[in-house]
Amino acid sequence: MKREKKHFKYQLIHDALAARIAAGLLEQLPSEQELSKEFSAGRNIVRQALQMLSDEGYIIKERGRHTRICRRKFADPVREAKLVLLQRHDYQGANDNPVYAGIIAKLLEIAAGRGCLIELLYLPAPGNNQYARFVAEKLREADGIFLTVLRLKEPQDEIAQILSAHPRTVCIDNAVGSFGKYHVGTDNYSGGWIAAEQLAACGRKNPLIYGCGNSFSEYSPMIERAMGFRDACSFLFGNFNRNEQLILDEVSPEFHIVYSSMKKQLEAGGFFDSVFVLSDHAAVYTVRALRALGKNVPEDTAVIGFDGIADRGEFAELTSIRQNIEGVAAESFHIMEKLLRNEIITGSISLVQPAIKAGKTLSDH
Repeated sequence: MKREKKHFKYQLIHDALAARIAAGLLEQLPSEQELSKEFSAGRNIVRQALQMLSDEGYIIKERGRHTRICRRKFADPVREAKLVLLQRHDYQGANDNPVYAGIIAKLLEIAAGRGCLIELLYLPAPGNNQYARFVAEKLREADGIFLTVLRLKEPQDEIAQILSAHPRTVCIDNAVGSFGKYHVGTDNYSGGWIAAEQLAACGRKNPLIYGCGNSFSEYSPMIERAMGFRDACSFLFGNFNRNEQLILDEVSPEFHIVYSSMKKQLEAGGFFDSVFVLSDHAAVYTVRALRALGKNVPEDTAVIGFDGIADRGEFAELTSIRQNIEGVAAESFHIMEKLLRNEIITGSISLVQPAIKAGKTLSDH
């Protein structure tokens, strides 16, 4: 059965709305009916969340009037804050990671609207001691740090010490290591579960999981996506083989690698009517490979990817699990504002729910 969340549903709704309000993303509060539909929750659960928001001053509830957002609570910026962001790629040209490009762009937009300055920094390359000293000095001056590094393993000792000791470091998405108490990212496990539910709803009963071997071993969100999908399939399809129906290639996904894997599966006589691919990049290659091998997508074999951000070319046609980049950015900034105000924060990990992105690679069987 789907694993339980650590927080009650009304708390999750409260946290999501509080982050949107604090980031200025809501002009007016959605109705109870709209909130019930968005969060798949009953009216009583939604009302509990709204009451918490009212008690904390986020919204104003008055008899005989529509509930409205309290603008006074966020009328003035916290203070002029320097928020230093560390990342691996140029956020404007992160072609291999559009999720990061989207999150960072949204974060900068929210910060600008709240009167905060975010200064972009990059981790120094090994041996670049002069730039390492520059970065270390910037980190010491920072009121807060947004950390968005992909596989941060061995930064220079001085930088690692600053990141570990700084009281206001928020790790975004897949930042790894023991840096910072607060982490915000996509609920990858739930994303895998949603993918399985979508396949089941369309009558698919024999799915494969396809991923890149080195990414699977190094990048924990990939593991979480696969775990969520496998757990859901075991629950939805009693005969699902958790091991035999997981394919991993040992190199980065390229078309000839994906083609070889799909061909091998078909020649082995194994029947599969759908494939859950752990990234959109590999999913596009999977669609190409299946069609080249004579399979109609989605009539013969459905394909679901993961990320759902890119909206051009083959990516636009792909059915995918979309990461909520707006929600991740808003929640990250909301936590930073609370830290700057020295407010108490319950919990150190905030997971933002993904959703299905409709496309042309999934239809009823």
